[in-house]
Amino acid sequence: MHLLLLMVALGSVLMNSALINANEHTDNAISVRHSEVNLSADTVRQRLLLQTLAYRSSAEFSLYSLQHGDQKSAQRLDRVLAEGLALANTLKSTWPELAPAWHRMTQFVDSNREIAARADDVNFSIRLDENYKNLYAIFNSSIPDASVLDNETRRILNMLDSLEHMVAAYLFFNINIFGGLSVTDTGIEQQNALFKAQTAQLEDTELRTQVERKWAFLESTLLAYNERSAVVIVTRTCDSIRNLLLKKLHPQDGAE
Repeated sequence: MHLLLLMVALGSVLMNSALINANEHTDNAISVRHSEVNLSADTVRQRLLLQTLAYRSSAEFSLYSLQHGDQKSAQRLDRVLAEGLALANTLKSTWPELAPAWHRMTQFVDSNREIAARADDVNFSIRLDENYKNLYAIFNSSIPDASVLDNETRRILNMLDSLEHMVAAYLFFNINIFGGLSVTDTGIEQQNALFKAQTAQLEDTELRTQVERKWAFLESTLLAYNERSAVVIVTRTCDSIRNLLLKKLHPQDGAE
């Protein structure tokens, strides 16, 4: 677990660092790593949304393991995998490397479902680490210039990025509680600070109030990941926050 938790933390630092703008005079939180010519706002939005799904797919696979592969967790996992693949295929003319990378990750998930459901193989974490490390590296190498996006959209995408990282780290931590492996840094504290900072800057006061209320309920539980397990509370509350953000980002994305 030490290895994968380190991967999740480092992967988040890389991916989230690419999202945080060094220009302190603007609330554009997504910086330029890879500039593409004449990309539409919708294309950039979809690309950054796909990036958040990389964390989410990891979270759903951990949840699948925690729930021993039950039907509901399998459906959640399948839905995220399908959503990610559809987005990757949509973007393949600009980022042809994403669809094959997502397909490889999906193959890994499918070939390890039985092992994940049994939750009795500590080497599974190492394989999971290797798979997602490769996926994150591909995403991190081609982050687009998001200056075409409006400030509120950038905030919401950054909030989603931090939210999905925290859920992924929390759920992965829980699948390893009894694995006998040490824990270093999950990155949850750092992402919590980033998430709250972006929330406070939301222009939509109703959305800000809703998110802050839900986060006030969840925050202490999430930060106590090393003291107690509350998978159901964390999953359900984060699902609710995610849906609020996706509905604001694009109404059709918020539909379940």
